[in-house]
Amino acid sequence: MRRSLSCHAIKGWTRLKYVIKRPFGRNAQQVRHTYMELPSVKQENPQNPEELWTTALKAEGNEITVDKCLIFHTGSLNLIVIITRNLKNADFAFLSRGATSDDGGLDLLHDLVDRTYAEYPNHPSEIVDTLLHFLKAPTCKVSEVPLDQFEQAIACFEGIGHICHWIQSNPEPTASTVTTSLRIFKASSDLVTWAHYILGVTKWFAEDHEDTLRYYAATTVLFDSLFNWRTRILSHLSTQPAMLDLVISWWTFSTGSHPPLHADGSRDDSVAGEEDIALNLVYLITKQNPVGMAKAILDERVCSAQEFLVKTVLKMRTLLYLNQIPHLDHLPEHTIEIGNLRFIVIITDFLMAANASLHTAFMERGITKVYIMILIAAATKLEDLVEMADYHDESLASLLGLVGYVVNWAINSDTSILGHVNHVVRHGALEILGYAAPYIRRNSRIGDGFDIIFASLVPYAVHPRVLPYFLDATSRHILPRLGHPASNDFPQKKLANTTYLALVGTPAKLLPRDAEERLCDNLKHKPHKSGSSSFASRPERVCNRCHSVAYCSRQCQAEDWKALHRFECDVMSLKYMEQKAQCRWYSYRARSFHSRVMRHSMDTIRKLNSVHNHRGGLDHAEAHGVVWAVDILWEDHPAFGVELEEYVARATRMMPAELQPRFAALVGLYKRSIAADSDTPTVFLVEKKFRFGDVDVTLVVLLEEAESSAPAETHGEYRAVVEDYRIRDMESSAPSKIISSIWYTSERTDIMPGRRIWPNFSATQAISYEKVVQGLKARK
Repeated sequence: MRRSLSCHAIKGWTRLKYVIKRPFGRNAQQVRHTYMELPSVKQENPQNPEELWTTALKAEGNEITVDKCLIFHTGSLNLIVIITRNLKNADFAFLSRGATSDDGGLDLLHDLVDRTYAEYPNHPSEIVDTLLHFLKAPTCKVSEVPLDQFEQAIACFEGIGHICHWIQSNPEPTASTVTTSLRIFKASSDLVTWAHYILGVTKWFAEDHEDTLRYYAATTVLFDSLFNWRTRILSHLSTQPAMLDLVISWWTFSTGSHPPLHADGSRDDSVAGEEDIALNLVYLITKQNPVGMAKAILDERVCSAQEFLVKTVLKMRTLLYLNQIPHLDHLPEHTIEIGNLRFIVIITDFLMAANASLHTAFMERGITKVYIMILIAAATKLEDLVEMADYHDESLASLLGLVGYVVNWAINSDTSILGHVNHVVRHGALEILGYAAPYIRRNSRIGDGFDIIFASLVPYAVHPRVLPYFLDATSRHILPRLGHPASNDFPQKKLANTTYLALVGTPAKLLPRDAEERLCDNLKHKPHKSGSSSFASRPERVCNRCHSVAYCSRQCQAEDWKALHRFECDVMSLKYMEQKAQCRWYSYRARSFHSRVMRHSMDTIRKLNSVHNHRGGLDHAEAHGVVWAVDILWEDHPAFGVELEEYVARATRMMPAELQPRFAALVGLYKRSIAADSDTPTVFLVEKKFRFGDVDVTLVVLLEEAESSAPAETHGEYRAVVEDYRIRDMESSAPSKIISSIWYTSERTDIMPGRRIWPNFSATQAISYEKVVQGLKARK
């Protein structure tokens, strides 16, 4: 059905020609070029005397009856808006317009929109024609578009939303709904353009937050309707730069000092949490095209990447204090929206995974620290809802999942790995585990979240920068809330207790700088320096180019340079500069600390073995010619053995080429030493992998027995020996000494190599948590 208007002598409005190209009637015959001239009468609008109305007199013909036709104008007649009412065979109001500035036309347009849902089934093409006619994308600047055209566009947005909802409610496809879908799909780019214009014009409303929210909400509500109605529109628009820019505009939009959360005004206090429309839209687009979104942010067409990051943090913080936003001041203080927190965390995760530069920018902004602190604050708000058991537990499980995302960012960072892990440990990752501890057995999802976070952080607890904070947070937040430690009656409790025992028993005592031991990387150091009493007191000499090797004296440095280091220094110095710039350097202090921890772990294994087996040393058949892989994070000090030749072949494949000559020399020294051993081995080659972001640092240490093993003790004394040995004084001389060490980075793995060779019984049963803690307190 097409209708058009032609006006003669517009200034005087003496004639109106109503051109009928097709009849209205359902059974009417086609009428070609039927014209009817209608005489008109001028009269004033009763509500507004300055406005002239022209009322067309009743005319009949060709199955059509026009009862009334109102033409609104204000004198200039720049716009003609016509609404027909009480048409025979067609009860819908039809509008047609030219260039516009007429208030009466806007009223009629709102009347059309209000009736869209009810009338769309009867007149689908007419309604879509009218709405899309008003939504043709402007070609001028935002400042040049008349303000009433923005209002018309917002009204048409609402009308298209009504159509989307009607089709969703009536999913059975028809010819008209298919046609409507295609037409709106083709017009989607115009809708994006109008959304940009609508958001752009809000800068004129600096003091009018109500209109700003209304304009913003109009754009988000429309695209929420479109994406829920047709995923094809989502897929299409997610690849368009204009849509990506619109998403960034939504993300960075603000009204005063607050982001416009729940701008559509639908948020009430009857529910504990509700999703914000705009956050959901940004989530959908970012999920669909994370690479494109990341690139759009870095291209900075809408705002700087720095502003995007600032607005992200602001949005996250604001979710904790929704009732401080003027239009949400009716919400209670404890309001918490886990769903919206989830949107922001996962959007951040998508963007960081999609682009390394954006990942670095987020991490340098301290995003891990900020997010963890906000999630902890959200967890504390849950205490007010603890009586709502189901909601509380599900919300807590969701929060643990979000903390898991943040922890994962820290442990997989490209830069400053230990710094980021420190942030999450010091600022609440373990604190939220402590809050979750009492509810683990009530909800399996909480237990799963606890496992993931704790297991992710534990490998970093053995780094000297992280260890003191990890122990402090575990002892203050987790252990007290897990219940009595004597009974490890569920897995998470056992994991926390055994990890704490393993860390506090030896590594914690080796942390003080006065406990540090000087290393010497000269393999010829042993024959003429190991007996020197002044060795430990001498400052180490680190290569000032590569910073990768250290020596006890000029003599050792000169010997190692001649034998090995001159061949490896150039390559190692390049790696040092690269990793130092990224704060990923494995420091000399860390290597020294880890070497001592590995030595004490082997000393403990030998001690426990001597007590359990009633003899003074390890079985020669089990330990001779075997490379030990120790696990220092369990109280029974499990160890795995790999045959030397098998180990050398595997390690050589993983090791960088420049280190292979040094590694071969170290293995050669080990072979010569074990060849001279008696039945009881006194030399041990020990390996341990330390987690370091997306790689493992593999440390290989050569140890030699410094004194004979302690005399064998009866099996009945095993428990007491174990407990006393854990709290022994580390300042006394160690049973073994470090001969040399080498380290390299390799692919990350959670699998211990080789066969388990220690312990061959359950040492865990012999550990008394309480006595260990009492002994530690007595030492302080």
